[in-house]
Amino acid sequence: MLKETSPDCSNLASLVADLQPQISYDYEPSTSPAQLAARVSVVFLASAVSDVRLEDERVVLNLDAVELISDNRTGDLPNPEVIAFDVGSTYDTLPDQGQFEGISLIAFAHEWEEAPGGLVADIEGLWLGCGVDSPAVSVIVDQDHGDWPDNPTLASLRDAISAPSGPDEGASPSDSTPSTTAGELQLIVTPEPAGNLPEELMVGCSSGPTFPLSALERIRPLAESGLSEIEAAIRVFLDDEEGQFWPQDDWQVVHQTDSTVLLAHLSQPEELVSFMTVELTGNEWRWAGAQGGGPCPLQARLPEGLNTVQWRIDPAAEPLTPNSTTVDLLVTERECASGQAMGDRLLGPEIVATQTAILIAFAAEPPPGDSQTCQGNPEQTVVVELPEPLGDRVISDGLAVGMNLEAFLTDQ
Repeated sequence: MLKETSPDCSNLASLVADLQPQISYDYEPSTSPAQLAARVSVVFLASAVSDVRLEDERVVLNLDAVELISDNRTGDLPNPEVIAFDVGSTYDTLPDQGQFEGISLIAFAHEWEEAPGGLVADIEGLWLGCGVDSPAVSVIVDQDHGDWPDNPTLASLRDAISAPSGPDEGASPSDSTPSTTAGELQLIVTPEPAGNLPEELMVGCSSGPTFPLSALERIRPLAESGLSEIEAAIRVFLDDEEGQFWPQDDWQVVHQTDSTVLLAHLSQPEELVSFMTVELTGNEWRWAGAQGGGPCPLQARLPEGLNTVQWRIDPAAEPLTPNSTTVDLLVTERECASGQAMGDRLLGPEIVATQTAILIAFAAEPPPGDSQTCQGNPEQTVVVELPEPLGDRVISDGLAVGMNLEAFLTDQ
């Protein structure tokens, strides 16, 4: 059992503040400790932290005296000895090991092969305390919703998980496993067990170049990048007659490969994003194109060969209520299509129901023909049948990532 001691807790608040990742999360909050326990692989208490380190943008804690509370893993596996949690690149230093003296923890963890020890804490699932009966503090996000205990202790969290669950406890399909219906599209990407979207997910603005999601953490000013050949390549364009109308400096490196460099510029105070691409031709880097400026809410890229379909709720339809099981949408093909209606070329919808939202996504097969004109495309009415009553959830774009590129471009 966990040691029920009461060590000096004066350093707990500062320890949690030092550990807390300074990044935002897009996640589905659980309604109780029991429900979160049903979502994860294992829940355990540890009476002590024997080591702490930073490894591959994760904080890694080595643990002593571990007590299992809930174990959904398959096979005869030993008690956990290590727990990790994602912090991105938000800091480079960790609290001293001495600050962990007398600190206990409870972890709700997912099995994750890439994590040290094979376990990563859920974003709601890492709590520190000084013994089981002292106030516990969540390291990653705060739980101020549902049936989470007010002013919890490690003991109250343990007891809430161990208590028999009623009919509303535990995980339902719409809570833990998103349910996909109405079509065979696989466009909507939901967060991984740790609460993050896959780093390799290709994203971009509603129109324009795409890049992996992981590139957002590596954006840097071109002038400080050491890429003098890239600066020289865009200068050839900027010094030309057409280039005079484009921003002359403060370009930033968004993504770089062996043969292509994508640059972006943020115009203030309008917060409009422009792009330039530089490509390696033979042995020389050359300016390859520019696209400007507009807002850049990030979306997941569609598979090759599909056109993007934008949608909005029909303003003439009856207002949605918690009992609504259908929603009337107006959908429009974004790419040039010579003004043709999509008709049978429309694919979807794909629908994913989560605890907080109904996510909807469409796509379209391109119209026949080698070239299309761009005089605007007509809206098409679609009545979407929801997999369950709407409740208090919102209807959201399933391709939206929930971030804007503007937030990652430095204000130079």
